[in-house]
Amino acid sequence: MTRTLEPAARLEGREMIISRVLEAPRELVWRAFTDPAHLTHWWGPLGFTIETELFEFRSGGTWRHVMHGPDGTAYPNRIRFQEVLAPERLSYAHDTGQDEDPEGFHTTITLLDLGGSTHVVMRAVFQSEEACRRVAQKYGALEGGVQMLSRLVDQVVLLAGPTFHFARTFDAPRALVWQAWMDPAQFAQWWGPKGMALRIAHHDLRPGGHLLYAMTPPQGPDMWGRMAYRDVAAPHHLGFTDAFTDADGGLTRHPLCATWPLVLLNRITLQEHEGRTTLTLLSAPLGASPEECAAFEGGFSSLEQGWGGTLGSLAAFLSHHP
Repeated sequence: MTRTLEPAARLEGREMIISRVLEAPRELVWRAFTDPAHLTHWWGPLGFTIETELFEFRSGGTWRHVMHGPDGTAYPNRIRFQEVLAPERLSYAHDTGQDEDPEGFHTTITLLDLGGSTHVVMRAVFQSEEACRRVAQKYGALEGGVQMLSRLVDQVVLLAGPTFHFARTFDAPRALVWQAWMDPAQFAQWWGPKGMALRIAHHDLRPGGHLLYAMTPPQGPDMWGRMAYRDVAAPHHLGFTDAFTDADGGLTRHPLCATWPLVLLNRITLQEHEGRTTLTLLSAPLGASPEECAAFEGGFSSLEQGWGGTLGSLAAFLSHHP
């Protein structure tokens, strides 16, 4: 079980300080920093993706990557690690690749062990107070840092588990697979078990937005569900929670399992190769009790069957909508 406390962000002279407490062991939080496969899902503000060119995670090493914004803008980044002290501290110089970058800064990230939880403190020191305030205003860096630590929360939840993994490859380019998730008219044609009609009551696909829908079996009452969107990084990944609800969106228990987690955190990632797209799903309980985690882990075979059927319907839909 991983819980979090709200983040704090402030400017102090030429320093930018952003922090957050995660109720997860420090070693687990540290893991999220150690691999580009983890970093690509949380490093940067909401909606951003990164493309790593070089990653040397060691004192004296370099990390070169390009951050891609939601509007398609590419931001080159160079991080030169000065200290990598596992699992306590990272210290590095950050710039755009220019040796005399006027907006470059030095960052120290400290992971403080609070006995089962971790206080993450990011302290960036700029060349002047003016440069610090300029970056904060120009790039929305304070809010971006808060969003980044929120994305770190989700990455740690998926690392902590228990985590369900599922993958499927489609004979369709990534843009079409992504659109099938984004467009409510398309989504309604394939989502859910076979034999159930889907009705969308509300759709607002953006970070902070949600989808409220009803599935109607051949016999029986409507089954309501809610997806709350946490991260939308087109067309790379989509992060969202899902839960059973009533018609007003209020949380309800699984109709067949009273100990099933109330809320699941999910992330789908899309990767294209030679015109085909592989969708990878990760799913884990959010804020669940040990009993609920055990029920979730015991239901992996049912999840595999359910997601297999749903993504099979997506495959059929894509085959008829080139």
